[in-house]
Amino acid sequence: PLSPSKIVAGTQASGLTEWRADGSWIKRLHPGRAAHSGVLSARLAREGFTGPATIFEGDNGFFNAFSYGEKTDPLAMTRGLGTDWRALGTAIKPYPCCRFEHGAIDIAIEANQSGIAAAEIEEAAIRIYRTDVLSYHHVPKNPVDAQFNVPYGVAVALVRGRVSLADFTDAAIRDEAVLAVSRRVNVVEDAEYTARYPSDYWVEMKLRLRDGSERRFFSECPSGDPEAPQYRGDPARLHVEAERKSAALLAECGFGERAEALRLCVAALADTPDVHALAALLGAPAAASNPESNPESNPTFRRSPS
Repeated sequence: PLSPSKIVAGTQASGLTEWRADGSWIKRLHPGRAAHSGVLSARLAREGFTGPATIFEGDNGFFNAFSYGEKTDPLAMTRGLGTDWRALGTAIKPYPCCRFEHGAIDIAIEANQSGIAAAEIEEAAIRIYRTDVLSYHHVPKNPVDAQFNVPYGVAVALVRGRVSLADFTDAAIRDEAVLAVSRRVNVVEDAEYTARYPSDYWVEMKLRLRDGSERRFFSECPSGDPEAPQYRGDPARLHVEAERKSAALLAECGFGERAEALRLCVAALADTPDVHALAALLGAPAAASNPESNPESNPTFRRSPS
């Protein structure tokens, strides 16, 4: 058998998705490694380390390696540089699971908040676009599999009216109250919705209730996306939701006591000469006086997705 070091090295070399097979933690390392590589590259460049100036457009560069023969537009990299801030149009993930299922979770929460009890639901029929990433079996195999499983995510939302880190632990994914509903959630990849993807992220949910009535819910764009309809008349709402999510994650992972200080520090970054204060907040250990805030003893923290 391969040693753990070789297994971890394999995914770093290729970014493979085999982590879904057994629920291993390696998927959570991928975004961290990307950030680490960016910082490392900046520091190497600062010290005079060199690389090919044609790394993007060269014959053996990034574009030719990954465009699969499609025409590329290298000038797009600098078009609007300094004026078009793409990060401001980046979506956040309201729920700690695959982004592609967030529209389904949104409307499941909407159904819960409308007063529909999970016990009243005979069937939840989901129409969604095809991504080849999501799964539709009714019982998740492990916490990582649960993060990509539409029936489970929808069931959590229908039962609890929210989806959080605590819903993706070994114990949580065996909650029979949720699994009973998950078994009644059936998903179909819709041809029309797939044709519109990725320009549109349409998802529909039809609930057939035990009294014979039906309810329909529809999502044209998931929450967390600046283009979602709920933000058009209230642009500040997304900012508030992002701050609320950050505070909730910090609290679940044992760092809730510094959430407000971090919020204020980040809000002042534009007028701050350096990031020393932010680095100090991020690097400080959890409060030793509060066992509940110790991430080393917090199973939610150890099992939490990044």
